[in-house]
Amino acid sequence: MMAASDRAIVFQDYDYTESSSYIDQQKNYNTKKKTASDARQFVLWLEAHGDKRRLEDILPEELDGLLGSFFLGIKKDSGEDYEPDSLTSKQRSIARYLKEKGYPVDIISDRKFAHSRECLLAKRKSLKKDGKGNRPNRADPLSQAEIKLLEKKQLIGPQNPDSLIAGLWLNNTRLFGMRSRQEHCSMLWGDVEETVDSQGRAVLEYSERATKTRTGATSDTRPFRPRAYACPERPSVCPVNLYREYRKRRPMTQMHPTAPFYLGINQARKCDAEVWFINSPMGKNKIGNIMSTMAGKGGLSGRKVNHSARKTMAVQTLVAADLPPTRIVQLSGHKNLQSVNSYSCATEEQQKEMSDIIMGKEGSASHASAPVCLCQQQQLQCQQKPSVQISFAGATIQGGTWNFGGSSCSA
Repeated sequence: MMAASDRAIVFQDYDYTESSSYIDQQKNYNTKKKTASDARQFVLWLEAHGDKRRLEDILPEELDGLLGSFFLGIKKDSGEDYEPDSLTSKQRSIARYLKEKGYPVDIISDRKFAHSRECLLAKRKSLKKDGKGNRPNRADPLSQAEIKLLEKKQLIGPQNPDSLIAGLWLNNTRLFGMRSRQEHCSMLWGDVEETVDSQGRAVLEYSERATKTRTGATSDTRPFRPRAYACPERPSVCPVNLYREYRKRRPMTQMHPTAPFYLGINQARKCDAEVWFINSPMGKNKIGNIMSTMAGKGGLSGRKVNHSARKTMAVQTLVAADLPPTRIVQLSGHKNLQSVNSYSCATEEQQKEMSDIIMGKEGSASHASAPVCLCQQQQLQCQQKPSVQISFAGATIQGGTWNFGGSSCSA
């Protein structure tokens, strides 16, 4: 038996510089990029006003006033005003930058920065009065009819490399609750495993890597591994069918678990080639434009971007099916129930239905479900036939008969 003192210790040496570099590498790329961009914009604004100091060198009392003026006056390069949420986002970016630089005060919460926060709030209100803040660039969700249209036009399905990748991406987003382009870009072949459930139905299981809300900084994980079940009645979009086809079309050298999930398309392949893809990962811009490319070819209306598929999964299907938010977040990956509510909006069909109900259009839900009652000369003819006696305001209902102070009507 090995003594405690004889135990071998395996480790890698890191000095302060190397450990700081390692920490920086683990930060979200898009967050780092935005933080640097917004902080740089504030620095350029200061320089335009003759101030060339570093942000972290400005005392809180002075920085508070400068930030207030910045929030009130900053505009886009085109001269247009920013959206209210964009200004708030810039405040948060500057706060992150200062925190990383060891600034002793938090500009978002400390009372020393109350003036700049009030300026930001006043600017948001002013922009809202001017019609800003309606989220003009928000993604429009996909309807089931639009998905079937893409299927009909063979823009998703096993017919060719582009439609196969598009179908896989759409299924991964909707059924596994995947979010950003980065999650798809970092996805590996071994993250998806084909298996069968207890009834023998083929199913794909997804093992999630680091995400926007689950970075690995805590032990928080999804309560279950997301699953995509075989749908043989719709073979062109069946997740298991597309996965099997993709497996057949991948190079043998890319079948190991650590290979990229999305591979580049071999544009020089022959018509009858068995392998459609190359030994390199698909470009991030190609992945980032999958939805907009499909929408353009399919003639879909509205602003369809990659986030449209996630909105479809999180809201238009599950919420419309009356699933509780507590269950939806287990698939979508959200940590906050309010996040699901913020996604929730009526579909085009639901908006049309509400308008028809309000206008009393024939055939709307109100006409289909409400009883038709006519009252003339103290007589009521009603389609409803209650089986119990009810008394209300001097009227009683016994069986199918309404009695009004001596007058009666049998329905």
